[in-house]
Amino acid sequence: MKWIYVYLSMMLKEVLSAPLFLLAQSLCAQQYYNDSAIVSGAADYAKQYYNLKRGNESAIYNGVMHHYYPSVIEGTAYFSGDSWAKGTVLYDNIFYEDMLMRYDLVTDQLVILLNETSSISLSLFSPRVKEFSYSGLKFIYQYKINGMPSFEEGFYQELVRGRVSALCRTTKIIAETINGNELLKKFEEKKKYYLVKDNHTFYITKKKDLLSLFKDKKKTVQEYMKIKKLKFRKNTEKTITAVTELYNKPEEKKL
Repeated sequence: MKWIYVYLSMMLKEVLSAPLFLLAQSLCAQQYYNDSAIVSGAADYAKQYYNLKRGNESAIYNGVMHHYYPSVIEGTAYFSGDSWAKGTVLYDNIFYEDMLMRYDLVTDQLVILLNETSSISLSLFSPRVKEFSYSGLKFIYQYKINGMPSFEEGFYQELVRGRVSALCRTTKIIAETINGNELLKKFEEKKKYYLVKDNHTFYITKKKDLLSLFKDKKKTVQEYMKIKKLKFRKNTEKTITAVTELYNKPEEKKL
């Protein structure tokens, strides 16, 4: 009889602890994600196990309902168009794979689809999304830099990662114009580029900014841009990406 008592005690303890665990998860979902927090190996394993067991009830599915934009607005609100793409998300220190997603540039939120047969989509709480990737694109969440008003908190596309990293911040707004008696709306896009070197972030708006940052290899960079016919104003992103990748290469491999 003793073993029956022990067994029942263990079952009762598990049942009583389950609501407390779910309550703790709910409260954590309402807290601001601290990127500097250190998650121990045991806690990380527990989260992975919890995620595996809950399936579609995982923490990542606690986002708010995403509302689709009216079709009368010209263009698209999303980074890669209206189509859904499969990718990976690092949400609250847990990796989720094969997620159907698209990136809303108006709200600066990652939107996920519950499954391939569902039309229900959720907007995730951005500070909890450390990074996400799809179709060869990678985005990371960055916090505001004091003394640098142009650098907004939110998602940045990681164009290049290395000794010098290149980031791009893309946003969209819904612009309104009046044509006669008709109100026209369309999505307007804006991009900002940054380079991170020696733990300092630099806002790049013109060719001079780029050459100034790479002044120790200025001649090499200028020659490379000439050979590759890179025009900063004509194709800013391509130029910044190519020059940064060049700068990050070992000396003997340049040009």
